[in-house]
Amino acid sequence: RILAVGTDRDGEDCVVREYMLGTAALLTRLGISARRLVGVRIRRQPLCVPWDLLDLGDPAKPKLLCPLDELKAGRKKK
Repeated sequence: RILAVGTDRDGEDCVVREYMLGTAALLTRLGISARRLVGVRIRRQPLCVPWDLLDLGDPAKPKLLCPLDELKAGRKKK
């Protein structure tokens, strides 16, 4: 599931940079204070998928356009 979206401002526009997946993404979205509140220590970073590697043609079933191993290996963000 997509739990957070990384964006940048481009003038008056907001541009999607990446989609963040996984439990760590949810905690990132909630903020560090929420993590401290419940006493959870997460060492993992969210799995970040560059915007151009996720097919959202069917929003109910997003599809990854590359092998998962490629993302875990740390593909450089555009």
